Amino acid sequence: MTRVELAAPIAGWLMSVRGVPDPVFSQEMMGAGSAIDPTEGKIVSPCAGAVLLVAPTRHSVTLRTDEGAEILIHVG
Repeated sequence: MTRVELAAPIAGWLMSVRGVPDPVFSQEMMGAGSAIDPTEGKIVSPCAGAVLLVAPTRHSVTLRTDEGAEILIHVG
């Protein structure tokens, strides 16, 4: 397995995804992750890679890193 390092996509307070109110994320149905309580309104890519999907509602983006890992950035 290749190690992938990610930067924070937004400034804010880092917390466990298990602490978010949405059970889809807190129960890790979408996989392991982290949550950020934002202090700014600008989101950037956390890694080098390609955009695979932008949700029609524009509340989430799926990226594929150069190493092949798929990353979901979900707002809300």
